Amino acid sequence: MPQDPDPLALALDFPPPTREEWRALVAAVQDALTAFYLTAAARLLEVLFVVIGIIFASGLALTVRFLYYYFTGAGRGHVQSLIISAVLMIVGFQVLLIGLVSDMISGSRKLLEDLLYRVRSIELKMHEDAAESRSKSVAQFVERE
Repeated sequence: MPQDPDPLALALDFPPPTREEWRALVAAVQDALTAFYLTAAARLLEVLFVVIGIIFASGLALTVRFLYYYFTGAGRGHVQSLIISAVLMIVGFQVLLIGLVSDMISGSRKLLEDLLYRVRSIELKMHEDAAESRSKSVAQFVERE
């Protein structure tokens, strides 16, 4: 007696993707990654806060899980949750510190770039003024002779 076909298998019986569909999928993934990289570069601290939130919330959830089992009397076998939660919260805190240091370095770099621009513009103005005064003195010397 033949078996009835699985209705889910029939519903998912799609033709394999074509080469153009794969290329479109790869291009979409590359565009999404490029957008993420540009956003992360421009707003590093905000992106790191999202990553920190995910890591720290995972550690906090595991801590709450351990505490639930501990207070219900079944906490003996769930020490691994406590260890993993501590590791996740420590990693989240370290990522926070690294993010703050990188943000301060970025701000310092921007201030140094601005300072360098101002110093170079002042030096250029001084050289232009010196060249103008030299040309005036040469012109006065030529007029006297």
